Amino acid sequence: MTNDPLVKVGDTVSLNVGDYGYGLGRLVLRVARVDDGAQHPGIEWIQLIGVEVVAGEDQRFRAIVVRADALRRPGAVTRPPRRRRP
Repeated sequence: MTNDPLVKVGDTVSLNVGDYGYGLGRLVLRVARVDDGAQHPGIEWIQLIGVEVVAGEDQRFRAIVVRADALRRPGAVTRPPRRRRP
């Protein structure tokens, strides 16, 4: 079992309407802040703050609550490529 959190700052999450509270449609969010609750395996909801991404373009900041199970779904969380040091 890995100790990595479900989601980290810099990740992009792709969520369906039922994956986040008061969802009004599909949402792609680049994560800027993660509530500390993301470190606890039994938590059902995780609060995220980030920038909504539409058609590859940054839009507005959003604060959302996400079902932890949704973040475990394959493809829901995309990690940015790791930078290599010169």
